[in-house]
Amino acid sequence: SGGTLANSGTATGFGGNNPSFSAYNPSDQGLTTGAYNKITATTEVYDVGPCYDAANAKFTIPAGEAGKYAVWTRALGAEDGGSATISQMGQWIYLNGSASQKLYWGTPANSTNAQDQTFFGVFDLSVADYLEWYIWITYSSGTVVATAGPAYSVWGVYKLAGV
Repeated sequence: SGGTLANSGTATGFGGNNPSFSAYNPSDQGLTTGAYNKITATTEVYDVGPCYDAANAKFTIPAGEAGKYAVWTRALGAEDGGSATISQMGQWIYLNGSASQKLYWGTPANSTNAQDQTFFGVFDLSVADYLEWYIWITYSSGTVVATAGPAYSVWGVYKLAGV
């Protein structure tokens, strides 16, 4: 089925990119070195569907909405007032409880006190599939956090219309 754009500028029949959501960490979240850390993005920017369970930081495909979905994240791992240095950091999108797609950065020697990453992936999802966001990180002694706020640690998902 095709869409129509009238001379008046009114668009019909194009479909939308819903369901969709975006959520972020409301406060700094401590990250354990050498572990998969589920990011607790509990503050919603928006949730059209609704499909995001903020209490559990989990996106679930609702009935009748199977299809291809774009998933994006932005994460800032940073030392928290100490002297920790980050040697590796990766973001993992878990599908139905298992690691599915990832972004990874590493260096052979500790070399930075902050690492900023952006992830984008496309998933073919069925009804009741669910997604979660994890960060895996290694660092020297000290404390590293996923920095709070919509400008630092945020993620979202939206359905790709027309595919």
